[in-house]
Amino acid sequence: MDYGNIIDGSVGTGGANKAENVRLVQRLLNDARAREGGQQLKVDGVAGPLTNAAILQYQRAHALEADGRVDRGGRTLKQLVDAHLASLQAGVIAPYLVRGALDTVPSLDKDTIASVVHDYFSSLRS
Repeated sequence: MDYGNIIDGSVGTGGANKAENVRLVQRLLNDARAREGGQQLKVDGVAGPLTNAAILQYQRAHALEADGRVDRGGRTLKQLVDAHLASLQAGVIAPYLVRGALDTVPSLDKDTIASVVHDYFSSLRS
């Protein structure tokens, strides 16, 4: 997956902080905080002190370079996206597991998955 296309500028301390990129990062951080515990951020597209602190806290908790910034294609973005997608995947597969029908999960080709993921992350930026 090309993580560089998810945001088109850095978010956080010293970042470009375009509103649509900030909203996406805020939503990814909120997803992580829902799983790991923590106060939800207001998704407002503003990289203020709470968003910047949440980025730094996430980086420290996940042994990433703690610079308070999410860079295009960087490790923090990759970690946030991978964890978010794993959470979504678990939610999609769970009903099949409950029914004992994992072998009936529809398979999708690589291009379809890439297209769906691209469209999904684009929707999170608005």
